[in-house]
Amino acid sequence: MADALDRAIFTRNIHKAQIRAELLRPAQLVTFYLMASYLYYQCDISLMADSEYDKICKRLLAEWDSIEHAHKKVIDYDSLDATTGFTLRLHDYPLITQSAALRFAEERGLL
Repeated sequence: MADALDRAIFTRNIHKAQIRAELLRPAQLVTFYLMASYLYYQCDISLMADSEYDKICKRLLAEWDSIEHAHKKVIDYDSLDATTGFTLRLHDYPLITQSAALRFAEERGLL
């Protein structure tokens, strides 16, 4: 429960700042990778600078074995090395990720 509350607080606070890969906790790397990939490849919306997306991919690779996240299984490990989410299809994204990504983009004025 505390982790869910912590994630909610972090997500609210990050709306006010630029997304920076080095500030994300390991599990948040999965969340932001999936949200950014969904928005970019499915909705043609760029959530963050390409350089930050690349950093998220590199951190996911480096910390892969220690990351625990319910949606980690949908990520193609080899795609991370290519710093892409292109291989993910619409049906691969959990509905909660799609909803959160759209809400996040809307709150940032990207929709």
